[in-house]
Order: sequence, then C-alpha cells, then structure tokens
Amino acid sequence: MDMRLDLQVDLTPISAFLSDSCSNLPEVFVDGVTIFGHRLFGLPPEEPTYMCNWDLSVGAIAGECSFEFLQTSVFALKAFGFSIQDIENVLPLPVETLVHDVTFVRLSIASIRLWLHTNGSSVFRLATNKICFILNDLADDIHSERITLKIPGLNITVMDLQRQNAWSTKGYLETEVNVAMLNRTYRASNSRRLQQKHIRDSDRRTERAKFLLSNGENESRGSDIIGGPRPASMALPGLPIPLHGLFFLPMIS
Repeated sequence: MDMRLDLQVDLTPISAFLSDSCSNLPEVFVDGVTIFGHRLFGLPPEEPTYMCNWDLSVGAIAGECSFEFLQTSVFALKAFGFSIQDIENVLPLPVETLVHDVTFVRLSIASIRLWLHTNGSSVFRLATNKICFILNDLADDIHSERITLKIPGLNITVMDLQRQNAWSTKGYLETEVNVAMLNRTYRASNSRRLQQKHIRDSDRRTERAKFLLSNGENESRGSDIIGGPRPASMALPGLPIPLHGLFFLPMIS
C-alpha cells in the first residue's frame, strides 16, 4: 500500500544559448531550480490522491538575449508541449473518475533581469523583484479556489541606440502587480462536501491532515466504508500546519 510520495529535484545553475550564434556566452542564466512535491494517497485498491503539495523555487533569472533566441525558445517550448500528448493518434482512454483532492502550489522566482535586443536598434529591459504565486483549492463556505500573484518592482524600459553610441529612453514603466482571484465553482456547496468527505475517508488511517477538515467535518463521523479501515501499520508524522492560514487554509471560525 502506498501512503505518500516525496519528491525533490535540485537543478544546478542553467545556461542557455543558440549553437549558431557568434558567441557561446549564455544568453539566459537561471541560478538554480528546486522542485519539492509531497502527495498523500488514500485507501486501496485505487489509492487516490487526497492532498498534493508542490513547492517550486527558481533562482535569479538574468541575461541579454537576441530576438532570434526568444523566437527559437518559443518554438521549442511549443514543440515540446505538442509531443507530450499525441491526442490525435492515441487509443480512446476510459472515463477517469473525478477525484476531489486538495492541491497547494507555491512558486517563487528570486528576481528577473533580462535585456532583449530586437532586429533594429531598440532594446527592451525587464526587471522584477521576488515573484510569488500561490494556488489553494481547498474549498470553504464561500470560495472554491484562491490564487494570489505578487510581482513587486516591475520595471519595463525601452531604449534606442542613437549616434555616437548614445542611448535614449523611449519608454519607461515602473509598477507593482498584486492579483488575488477568489473563485466559486458551480454547485460549490456539493463540491465542498465531496472534497471534505474524500479527505475524511482517505485520512482515517493515518490522520495526518486533520487540519484540512472544517470544524463540522473534523468531528467523529461515520464512514461509508463497510467495517472501516484498519489502523496504519507504520506511524507517520503529521503534516506541518501552514503558518499563513489566509493563503493555505479555509477560514475556520
């Protein structure tokens, strides 16, 4: 029986450049990437996931790239995405059962400092401070999903090379971006009830994620499973309770 999955991937600093460019100096440099994932699995035989936690940390992104490099990178990403799922040639898949699990995603980028040279004499400069993105689809009485995005110190500059190697600023924008999206799906109350039931039934053996249940669901209640599940044979540590309940937990009074 699978109870959990822990994944951590650490990537060393990444450099990218075009092989046919005049210089082999990196046009984009990323100061490391760290990916951490933690998943909890429910009862056999299907053992569906009932909690997923993903943390992605990207180091500082810097570079001075050409328009050809940007265009080639976009084409490469499109080709990679197209090759992942060949929907046109695969066999029909069986209808998948909808699993009402909980997903937490946190993404942070240390900073961005990028220069983009166009085909002409203009240069674009993009700079930001630390970027934070948080997704939480643990439903509460009001919201089904919460997303926050913070981009402090956003700076976009357009410069043009004049005669005698003198630069002139053609455009300048400096601002901060704070986005908060609160979503309520169709039949949100029923979806929340199914999500709470899925967490309660799947977590009965280990009781690692009791804080995901609201006050009403956290009380001792019966289960639809005949006879009830057996206690876990291996003791597992509980999940750390998030410090910022506003972003990760429903508003429980």
